[in-house]
Amino acid sequence: TFVASSVPAEEITHVEMEKPAEIVYTIHGITPSIEWQRTLRNELKARGIEWYMPYAVCQIFQESRWNQYSDNGRDKGITQQKGIYWGARAARYGLPGADIWDVNAQFHVYSCMMSEYLRATGNDIGRALSLYFYGTGDYAEKYVADVLSHMEHLEEVRK
Repeated sequence: TFVASSVPAEEITHVEMEKPAEIVYTIHGITPSIEWQRTLRNELKARGIEWYMPYAVCQIFQESRWNQYSDNGRDKGITQQKGIYWGARAARYGLPGADIWDVNAQFHVYSCMMSEYLRATGNDIGRALSLYFYGTGDYAEKYVADVLSHMEHLEEVRK
């Protein structure tokens, strides 16, 4: 049942709701672009893995040091996608023809991949990281250890 207020409209004041704090990450003293962090968080959230954000920040640091033009001759961009697979991956995840240097496209493909890997491994972060790395044995173990070691250097700032 709706009951009308007995307070005259001119006596009702507007109350500003406080906006929730945004978490911004700094890793090894580097603060990746806040816009990039928002985009990445939104991509992870769209896949139900927003909780993975701190790990993603560390993983991307390991991959490219958050350099969108990182290129080791085989892996390219901020999430170090393999050039030979980029076109098929981008198309698979709804971005046919996306430029490998487009940070937004990289974050979209990356978040789709990590969502699949986490789901396939029952949210086992180490195994999901190994799948992303495409490796086994000592190399994969070192990659996982390196990514997770960055957690010690990760700082959250609420803005």
